[in-house]
Amino acid sequence: MTDKELIFLKVGQILNISQAIEYNLHYIIIYDNIVKSCINKEEVKQKLNTKNEYYESLSKSPTGYSLDLARKTNIFTEDFLTNLSKAIHMRNFYAHKFFKESFESNDLATNSTKYINNLDRDIKRLNDMNLELGNDLKELINRIKIKLSN
Repeated sequence: MTDKELIFLKVGQILNISQAIEYNLHYIIIYDNIVKSCINKEEVKQKLNTKNEYYESLSKSPTGYSLDLARKTNIFTEDFLTNLSKAIHMRNFYAHKFFKESFESNDLATNSTKYINNLDRDIKRLNDMNLELGNDLKELINRIKIKLSN
């Protein structure tokens, strides 16, 4: 595999992890709403039955909208929300600007080590964030299970 192919692969990995972050964030918002707004088991079941429609509406909204909703959950620290905002900007950069800028500068081949190191750093940041979101999501799911068992 050439360095250029490795760079393309790593950009794809960043976009994939970014999608996982967005997915987890949407379900955290949905499940947090269920935990906070449902008083009894029947309300929980009803909201769980409509969670996919809520997910679809969130997925059609800009990620910034989800970030605003995430701020209202009080699940995340301000530092985490700041990092989440940076992750959104990072995703947008790789999705919309990275190739344009790197092709215009024509230095993908000559500076491939720099690109690979930066991509590896960003992949690690996104993976760490996604792991944290996954843990938050698991906790909310456990809280919903407790509500369903009462």
